[in-house]
Amino acid sequence: MKIRLNQEASGTLRANSLVFAKGQVWKTERGFVAINRVGKLLIDYRLLKELGQRGVRAQMVTPAGLADFLQANAGHLIKGA
Repeated sequence: MKIRLNQEASGTLRANSLVFAKGQVWKTERGFVAINRVGKLLIDYRLLKELGQRGVRAQMVTPAGLADFLQANAGHLIKGA
């Protein structure tokens, strides 16, 4: 699968039909993905088992990697920024 990336001026990042922005929460089969920051090349996120969970290590991934993960794990947006 080929993923196209577009950086927008508003601080959001688009990978194919997925748009990533700070504050988004995605529901997947494995839990929740909370996006902390969106940069030009990487996305800072936390993988939570439950909403509101604390003390979870932040991880960084490319937008293409996060888009692949969300598509493979049936991710859908539950809270947008």
